[in-house]
Amino acid sequence: MIVRSLALRALLLTALGMAACAPPGAWLGEPPPGGDDGVTPNRPDELGVVPRDEPEGYVLGPEEITVFVGEDLALDLRLAEPELFGLRAGSVPPSATYTELPTGGELRWTPLGGDIGTHDVVLLIVDRAEPNLVIAQEMLVIDVIPRQRFVEYGF
Repeated sequence: MIVRSLALRALLLTALGMAACAPPGAWLGEPPPGGDDGVTPNRPDELGVVPRDEPEGYVLGPEEITVFVGEDLALDLRLAEPELFGLRAGSVPPSATYTELPTGGELRWTPLGGDIGTHDVVLLIVDRAEPNLVIAQEMLVIDVIPRQRFVEYGF
């Protein structure tokens, strides 16, 4: 069993490209020695490790959306923790509408020809108990593209 786990560890470290640089004990979650020399990382976030108890984001869903001109867009934006936070719109395209919901919010928009391009939607995460207290903000990017008509030649 020990040989199998050591072999598995060596295989995983090699596959990740870390076999040559990982000090003994690093696979146990201990931080590597060093740090201030600018070469050796000393914090988990510098190693690309994100603690498990840290949320990936406040809003569940895509970060970028592509929509055609004239297409109705209806996004149901859900909060990861709606019992603690509320969701408000900080910035939306001028002709879009945003509605606050108990679980997050809803963004509706039908982009027109003049809306072709990239639009940033800023969402404000607020404290449910203190709605004027902004905890964080997240950005949603909406790309509006023209609908192309293909010419059929009959070859």
